[in-house]
Amino acid sequence: MGKKLFTWLAPLLGIVAFVALPAAAQAASPHFYVNGSILAETEKEPIIAWGRLTLESEPPATKPVTCENAAGGFIENPSGGGAGKGQTTRFATWNCADEECPAGKVTIGSSEFEKEFEVISPPQDLPWPSELIGPVGKTKLNSTGVVVTLGCYAHALTKSEIEKGSATGVGENEQFPLAAPVRCETTATHLQDPENVNGSNQGNLQSTLVFNQPAGSGLTCASGAVTGRTTGTLKTMGYASSALVTVKTP
Repeated sequence: MGKKLFTWLAPLLGIVAFVALPAAAQAASPHFYVNGSILAETEKEPIIAWGRLTLESEPPATKPVTCENAAGGFIENPSGGGAGKGQTTRFATWNCADEECPAGKVTIGSSEFEKEFEVISPPQDLPWPSELIGPVGKTKLNSTGVVVTLGCYAHALTKSEIEKGSATGVGENEQFPLAAPVRCETTATHLQDPENVNGSNQGNLQSTLVFNQPAGSGLTCASGAVTGRTTGTLKTMGYASSALVTVKTP
């Protein structure tokens, strides 16, 4: 796989430590609204996000990779003021278009397996915290703690089966990669902070997260050898009754 990259997600939503601010600054902080009403302090609103994202490697190493993505979690407005926050608790990708790992069959030993490029979020690294930053109208959802591994995998085949001939014990069902996976993550300077664009109804015009990371500031991957620049959009909405979630200043 070398420097092949892709991520997503995206995220959605996270919990971060709240640093006390002066009252005037707190009053100007962006907050979450649900169906036009401000979300009550500390009330957790379940959220889902979905869409197609593309990741390009910087410096260019291979052609971009595009996947369908979905994420789930919750949002809330913290007690006492401050910017809205939440966390991403689940993340998944599928239908990834990758020229180095096209979907199809691969023969290993005497058996055939389906292979597919996948973006996997290690369970131990979830949830992903995030917080609203910036002024309303240009507010971003900054996700931290994001970790994903990118690789080409043989479905229904585990590393234990390759190494020991069987997969019998707890923790021995790790997928078998056809090439060394690539790890990507956020840091203080390598961000995943899509812009929030408010929607206008609970139908086709739900709110959107727009990914357009400036060059060189996206996820750091392959031990810092390359940067992953994410582009594309995710639609977002409240899980209950397809609620419209927007961002405003109280």
